[in-house]
Amino acid sequence: MLSNRSEETARSVLFLDRSATTASSESSATVVPQTGSRHESHEQRGVSHFVRAMTSATGRAHSAFAKMRQLQRRGATIATTGDRQTLAFTLRCTPVDFPELKNYLLDAALRSVVQLAAKACGNFAQSTLSRFLCVAAGRCCYHEWELADMKPFIKDNLLRLSPEERVIDLVQSAFWFGPLSNSVYCEEARVDGISVDHLKGFVGNFGREHCTVASVGFAYDETLKLAEMIELIHEKPSAQEAVSYPKRGFEYYDLGRDSITWVAAAVQGCGTCDFSRLLKHSAVAAACGVGCAQAGQHPLDCIRHSPLAFLTEDPQTELRAFNLSYAETGVFGILARTQACTAEKATRAIIHFLSNLDKLSAEDIEIGKKRLKFGLAVHEEDCVQVAEGLALQMANNVQMDGPQESFAMVDSIATDDILATANEIVGKKADMAIAVVGDVTAVPLDVDLFKGLR
Repeated sequence: MLSNRSEETARSVLFLDRSATTASSESSATVVPQTGSRHESHEQRGVSHFVRAMTSATGRAHSAFAKMRQLQRRGATIATTGDRQTLAFTLRCTPVDFPELKNYLLDAALRSVVQLAAKACGNFAQSTLSRFLCVAAGRCCYHEWELADMKPFIKDNLLRLSPEERVIDLVQSAFWFGPLSNSVYCEEARVDGISVDHLKGFVGNFGREHCTVASVGFAYDETLKLAEMIELIHEKPSAQEAVSYPKRGFEYYDLGRDSITWVAAAVQGCGTCDFSRLLKHSAVAAACGVGCAQAGQHPLDCIRHSPLAFLTEDPQTELRAFNLSYAETGVFGILARTQACTAEKATRAIIHFLSNLDKLSAEDIEIGKKRLKFGLAVHEEDCVQVAEGLALQMANNVQMDGPQESFAMVDSIATDDILATANEIVGKKADMAIAVVGDVTAVPLDVDLFKGLR
């Protein structure tokens, strides 16, 4: 059940609790500040990658060894995920362990996100974390030796980055000019140059936007205690945030001759600030085909979605649509995975398809709405996914209490409205951007690809 905002914390933290409807033995709580790689300055590019990777590092009140020892002993985990808009610090544990382990979540998140409310310290005077953070609330805790140890891990992480993750990141960098062009990954050439001062400068931006707290499976009182210990820094930004706008770019990453090639084409989408419009864009993506129905299974279980499945007869070519949204805008596109020998054909096919989305039929839209409902419900049993989803809902003043309510919202969208959204997307084809990961020699130059679009 969705809980209301507490008057004591409404000015700083929004939270949700679904403990009354969750019977799982494992539960989760997440702290999500509205700060991501788009908030990095030119000198700080790539710092958010380090912030995500250093979740388990020494904090203000607990050493890295102490945190990992206690978390592993109790079978719990703390992880940080993020994109260009947000970071999500998430604790997964049993409800019995949450009252104690939430201190470790606060130790990871408060170091980088917000400061401890002074009044909360009085309410939790018995907590070592609370007493310590009351003194150290204004100090950012990152150590040179841990940063030095983390740099080889970051380089290894970049080497292990999947081509799909890389091409999705590159197509956004190719599309945007401005803060949204900042990659969520640190460039390898910049890794050695990242310093503690860069980390401190970046996390100094935190607290200028609102932060949401959500939990799944924990008692309402425990969630409220977690929220009350967090208070945002109410400061006006020193300068107005730069606006991102399309630049019609072309990015590539060469994996060598005859390698499997990934190609992404994208146009401007919509932001999360208009949820009704976001659902329509998601329905268009689902109508195109968003991947296999057996998500998480091995490739032999994949079912190719039409109409994208009809673009090619090559069994080695996989196509799907994607829709990524941030606060005020986003990107909508088509992704292709193919062999080098068919890369040019696949690239031209997805560009042609994206330029003719208005040709989708009413039947395609109805099938897409069913796929969208499946996508909204498929992670309902994953407490981490649900908790992070709840936090994002609260950040955008949206409430969807379970699959039934989300299904009703999807069914309420008229087919004609979704078709009008597809026509709107086609109208932005002149700003299309392309990204290629794989055999870049197999794909024509961007000048040739964009002929007829502008």
